[in-house]
Amino acid sequence: MLYIYTKEVTKRLEYTLDFIFNGVLKINYELTTDIESCMLSQQAFINYSEKACGKSIHIPCNGLLSRTGTEALTLSVGLWDNLPILFDDFKGDIPFDLFSATFYLITRYEEYNSVHLDKHNRFDYKASIAWQNNFLTRPIVDEWILKFKDILLHYFPHLQIRTPEFKCISTIDVDHVYRFLGKSKIYMMAKVAAHIFKAEFTEARKIANVLLYRENDPYQQFSYLNDIHKGLKSKYILFMHVGPFGKYDRKNIYPLYSFYKYLRKENHSYIIGIHPSYKASFCAKRIKKEKSRLEKCLHYPITYNRNHYLRIQIPSSYRILNDLGIKHEYSLGYAGMYGFRAGTCHPFYFYDIEKDKTSKMKIHPNIVMDGTLNYYLKKNPEEAIAICNEMANICHSVNGEYVMLWHNNSLANMDEWKGWNTVFEKAIRYAASLAANIQR
Repeated sequence: MLYIYTKEVTKRLEYTLDFIFNGVLKINYELTTDIESCMLSQQAFINYSEKACGKSIHIPCNGLLSRTGTEALTLSVGLWDNLPILFDDFKGDIPFDLFSATFYLITRYEEYNSVHLDKHNRFDYKASIAWQNNFLTRPIVDEWILKFKDILLHYFPHLQIRTPEFKCISTIDVDHVYRFLGKSKIYMMAKVAAHIFKAEFTEARKIANVLLYRENDPYQQFSYLNDIHKGLKSKYILFMHVGPFGKYDRKNIYPLYSFYKYLRKENHSYIIGIHPSYKASFCAKRIKKEKSRLEKCLHYPITYNRNHYLRIQIPSSYRILNDLGIKHEYSLGYAGMYGFRAGTCHPFYFYDIEKDKTSKMKIHPNIVMDGTLNYYLKKNPEEAIAICNEMANICHSVNGEYVMLWHNNSLANMDEWKGWNTVFEKAIRYAASLAANIQR
């Protein structure tokens, strides 16, 4: 048992300790406000206050976890050995307020009321403290916690600490079920005629063969995905877009009953989640309608979510999703840059800072996305493989979850995605090999 002294037990503190000690370090702990127990105890003790006491490990308290609301904070970034730190105070055995720093990053405190939005009304990663101080590609919270674990074991070697096992989670956003099918036959016949007119006979023949069911639609990558994941003995998550047409939305005609009948077949390797449309991202009524549509097709409730274009605003988006019964949320990541938006690759529950309330919805941070590497960063397939493997190694080093975001159309090996199916396959096999080594 680990004892933690604090002057005041708050919901913010309880939430932070639950993430650190139940989520990452797996240590039983007990909070106390009795200063005498801290002074006299011979047990493993942490003193979370302004002053040192007894033989405990002193973590300085700066007061953030006793406050309410989301007042603007101006933070400087210090160093602890080679680790960037927030809320530094070199009077403690841990030279910064570890608990406040963890809370600040995993709750996305800096995004509340932020005006730093991109053209899609998403928080701009370049405005984040992590990007501005060069630690966005480091799971800095996890690194703090693991260094803290070493200190705990140095002072209290009898402590039983169990960290989670590394996981690779493969996720696929299905924005467009088909490239050629699922659209107006008149429209597609006109496309074939246009290709013939331009003497683009190969493309015309391909479209015609798909429309006549002589070959599969190039976006129909689901058998391929099943085979890979069954071979790796792992499940993956399909996030399905069933919203209306739109500038940034799907191009297939709804309903696609035959496809959903296929999805309902038994013995598939996937979990299915909702992928709310672009306009639905910030609208509870629209998301509810699309979620109900997917549930009607599949005949069971949907509890997994990822917003289209990773389009979230905190806390409003998470409040909507939590109220709609979403239990696992996968939208937390930046479209423009890979890395660790919340400073961690461990899942955590959404905490509403303004309401001081822990939700029942677990956030799974995205680490890397195909579109980030291809569209935003202009990486070639070889460079993309290197980045994916590097991120897998980093997540493995802190025993976290490596969440990869891909699209079924990026596996089609055509157009701007030529060669990217190889990136996916090599990246997932490498990450799966890291997980397999742990299991052995």
